[in-house]
Amino acid sequence: MAGSRIARGCVAAECGVPCLVVRAVADATDMMLPRFISADGRYSLPGALLNCIAHPFDVPELLRLGRAYRRAHTALAAVAREIIVDGLDGDWG
Repeated sequence: MAGSRIARGCVAAECGVPCLVVRAVADATDMMLPRFISADGRYSLPGALLNCIAHPFDVPELLRLGRAYRRAHTALAAVAREIIVDGLDGDWG
């Protein structure tokens, strides 16, 4: 998984400092990413606008992805807040 590669590649790991990777996934397995989003998640605003004009039936799926992204972002922010405010107890490395 990408998270474990990140953790192993962390400079912190080389220094013996614990590293925590938290991921939030926005797209469901049945969700098709819009044509203008590349496999690595990059997109351009002009490409998005042109895609919406050329493929108006993709707009509802794009809105669904936007809502899912906001839910994932909210969940990730809550976890980050919990870690920052309450800290972590125990051995998690």
